[in-house]
Amino acid sequence: MRTLAVFLILAAPALAQGEPLPQEQEYQDYFGIGGKALKVTGGFKTEAWWDNNLTLAADNEIDDFYVALIPELQLRYDLDPYSASFKYRGRDQHFNDNNQFNGMEHFMDALVRYQAGMFWAEAGDEYKNRKEPLDPLQFPGRLDMLSNRGWVTGGADFNQIDLEVTAELTRQEIFDPVLDLGDFRRASISGLIAYDVMPKTQVFVEGLIAATEYDDDDILNSFTFFRAVVGVRGRPTAKLLVNLRAGFGLADPDDDALIPSDEIAGPVATGSITWFVTEVGTLKAELIHQPLESIFTGLVQITAFKVDYEHRYSERISFKAGAGVEQQIESEGEFDRLGVEAHAGSSYAVGRHFTLDAWLQFRAKRSDTDLAEYDNVRGYVGAAITW
Repeated sequence: MRTLAVFLILAAPALAQGEPLPQEQEYQDYFGIGGKALKVTGGFKTEAWWDNNLTLAADNEIDDFYVALIPELQLRYDLDPYSASFKYRGRDQHFNDNNQFNGMEHFMDALVRYQAGMFWAEAGDEYKNRKEPLDPLQFPGRLDMLSNRGWVTGGADFNQIDLEVTAELTRQEIFDPVLDLGDFRRASISGLIAYDVMPKTQVFVEGLIAATEYDDDDILNSFTFFRAVVGVRGRPTAKLLVNLRAGFGLADPDDDALIPSDEIAGPVATGSITWFVTEVGTLKAELIHQPLESIFTGLVQITAFKVDYEHRYSERISFKAGAGVEQQIESEGEFDRLGVEAHAGSSYAVGRHFTLDAWLQFRAKRSDTDLAEYDNVRGYVGAAITW
């Protein structure tokens, strides 16, 4: 088993946003080379959206209809001792009245893995170039943003003990002259020792150190984050999948920037629990309590909880609903934020390669700064074809 990605430090704000229903697909081997070595699938989807507050503004909201065109391609290669996968998804948006927001978003994921007996190694990259904020509690509005995370992990699986080491680099850029101060680089390294307490369950201890450096460190203080946790991961029962960790964390900022930031020290917790309630119903809960980057003071304490339930009425029809709450408390006492989110969606498989779906979301933010607040309702109806 490999460690939970350190990217939870940055990805956590997405917990309260919700996402449209994923379209699960089987890979198809059209090339016929090496048996199952290379498998390819693709698809194209059209979504018709309505959004009542495109810029997530406190006042003078802008509403509009728009169409999103979504191509997708997936490749997978399996030939012992190697395996690799690649996924690309684009999202080309065309607005009815506000064409200044038109444009293409790009999402790419790549992973390569090598296994040699008890030893294994993998390298991966996650790339997002989008026109909506990764974290609407910090980046309201429609901003061009880039996030790129790359990592290398290696480990050894002994009889009852596993060892893992992960090194990771993350880059975030905001393509806006006012908010360039939020651009940063993060480098981290972590080590984990796990022990088998059941055939499919481990307990573990993990240590992590991460250094965040802001491009404009004259304004925001760069900081170093230390974390030591214990946890449990695996499948203790047939209906339960867990990946939980809790312990102590310390975020130690520099002290020479224009905007002050204070040290954050105390309990940290991250993880998820998936409960397969029935053969057709799945409940998943996610939690994070941990410091992360902030464009306001450089360092913020986040506490977020999200729950989702998916029910498959039949092979053709499924339904999904969820809700989340998230609090961000700045280290310097201003611009604190509380966000709530709820969403629901349903999909219908007309045939093997054609699917219809719909999705609706409500989200809101409250803050001690009135201009940072917003309410938003948005939703879409879509049609997808896969091959």
